[in-house]
Amino acid sequence: LDQWCEFHGKYPSSENCSSAGCHTWEHDMGMGMMEIGCSCDSSDSCKLAGAEWFMNSCGARINEWGPEEHKALEESQAAGTCDGKTTSWGEKISDFIRHPAKQCCANFPASVCDTEAKLMTPCKDDADFMPGNVIDSWCEFHGDYPSKDVCMQAGCHTWEEGEASGTWGCSCDKAEACTATGKGIWNMRTCEEKLEEWDVNAHKALQDASESGTCEAKQMEWGENLEDFVRHPAKMCCASYPASVCDKTAKKMTPCKSEIDFMPGNVLDQWCEFHGMYPEKSVCETAGCHTWEEADGKFGCHCETESSCAMTRGAWKVNTCGDRVSEWDTFEHKMLQGAEAAGTCSGMSTSWGEDLVNFINWPAEKCCSSYPATVCDKEAGKESEVPLEVAVFDNVEYYVCPDPTANCICSKSKVDEGHCGGPPGCWHEKDYETCVMHHDRWMGAVPEPEREDESAYDGESSYQSAYGGESAYSSETAYGLAR
Repeated sequence: LDQWCEFHGKYPSSENCSSAGCHTWEHDMGMGMMEIGCSCDSSDSCKLAGAEWFMNSCGARINEWGPEEHKALEESQAAGTCDGKTTSWGEKISDFIRHPAKQCCANFPASVCDTEAKLMTPCKDDADFMPGNVIDSWCEFHGDYPSKDVCMQAGCHTWEEGEASGTWGCSCDKAEACTATGKGIWNMRTCEEKLEEWDVNAHKALQDASESGTCEAKQMEWGENLEDFVRHPAKMCCASYPASVCDKTAKKMTPCKSEIDFMPGNVLDQWCEFHGMYPEKSVCETAGCHTWEEADGKFGCHCETESSCAMTRGAWKVNTCGDRVSEWDTFEHKMLQGAEAAGTCSGMSTSWGEDLVNFINWPAEKCCSSYPATVCDKEAGKESEVPLEVAVFDNVEYYVCPDPTANCICSKSKVDEGHCGGPPGCWHEKDYETCVMHHDRWMGAVPEPEREDESAYDGESSYQSAYGGESAYSSETAYGLAR
């Protein structure tokens, strides 16, 4: 149920505490006196620090309860609720059993206070929950930060805790960088572990939301809106996000007119990140980056390439289209889902008031293969389609060719099947033979055939017969297709 390192008020020095793998803390006792304590998370580190490791089991805790507490729990069990029940010192029974129930009951959050309570997830259903996903990760220093230079050399970023103190904090985004500081411990929390941290009230609130189909007008006991409480866990732990316990029909949207139009791997943004800690002006300019002067007289730095960024010890960041969509909140996905259904983004805005058309324009330009068509306007960019005229020639349909220089044309059926470069399917071919060898129609002047044996040609009628007849290839008819 509980475990802790007991020092009995006799804490080791900061150095001995840290060397044992524990961490120190400070407590201002007033009158200029500062107590420096030590806290250990494991039995081994506790013993190294010269303290005693204690554990209290669930059975031991129950044996500590007085008769009044057992009586109150018995009455609660009979009534099916702990409402109105208190301990001998006035604490609500529901608060009194919260921690023991969480640690000791196999069916938690079900307890003597609520036998119907159910273990909830932030997702639309239990199957959608991904317990092994990492929901949070961080580098823990327990207040004992490395020097500014060590922090930056490790690839982490610093901040000044106070101009008067002259001390610097350190934050690392990756496990390797955290370890490289020599003082940081990389921590990760999975979705399953996050759920285990929730108390009975959180599970109850989610159970109510699941049954009603909405989180609207529901709050946590400390006043936070349930939608806000669910947002981050749902994003990190639910396979169907933005669908969640708050909205089981929510759909993941893109800025494009359709899902197949979206190109998630395209680079949307890239930049050199300094976390506000810019290099010296000379270093920035030597790297080929450019500077600007800020209000306090210091200089900012902006780099256009990854190589120049590395020379300034900045961190090069790349944001893909897929990354950007994953960053969107449930509200934005819901707005775009509504826009898709309505066929327009008119009158819609983001949670911070930005016009929805403006919000999706940049990602749509970089991420949608059919841009300027977007989810806000699926017809944008289409040229006004004026139906092409069709002419019939020798019982075959042809599109009327608008190019007077064209001399070869495909039939309408071939064009409609995707051949001949699309409508109207006419072009300038080099000669008659090349055109007709593909069974296309020649629109130019018919060349006179070579007459090795003039007897084979019966004057003009024989010539016409050889090439399909004057009626078929008269310049008037041919060019009637090329108005």
